Amino acid sequence: MRYWTYNLEPSSPKVFTPTGVLHITNVAIKDVFDAHSRTVLTLTPPDSLNNGVVAAALTPNCTEFTILNVKLAPNVPIILQADGPNTLSLIGWIEEGPKTLQKMSSLSSASGLGKRQRKSDNEEFDDQPLPKRFQAAQSTDEEAPVQSKRTTTRAAQKAKAK
Repeated sequence: MRYWTYNLEPSSPKVFTPTGVLHITNVAIKDVFDAHSRTVLTLTPPDSLNNGVVAAALTPNCTEFTILNVKLAPNVPIILQADGPNTLSLIGWIEEGPKTLQKMSSLSSASGLGKRQRKSDNEEFDDQPLPKRFQAAQSTDEEAPVQSKRTTTRAAQKAKAK
């Protein structure tokens, strides 16, 4: 079993392929950019024709966290998205199967460190491109002004800082 966390930025869908069975157990609002708008966690298979399913709907000063029981299959990609103005924190754990445990054992014995070394906490996130309908939503978010207390998107702030 391995602890898993991820901070999901608003309107920035991420393709995620768990290495083992992923149990998402909690979701909470991390950063509040608009105190009057709800943010929805959606899960969508990349090849799905629909808009996915809502796993949680969170509103600042009302429902700021919720307990989930979402179980995702290993090696099956899923798109995670925070629809709304606020950043979400996801927490859970990865149930590692025999092949994963065997691989971890060989890695730790070869390295001599006693535990698996990862490049980053988010190594399960794919670099594969998002489906076109998600790319359009992502580029629209960066170009269109957000009607909230936040005056620019994070992407615009990062671009301005460079």
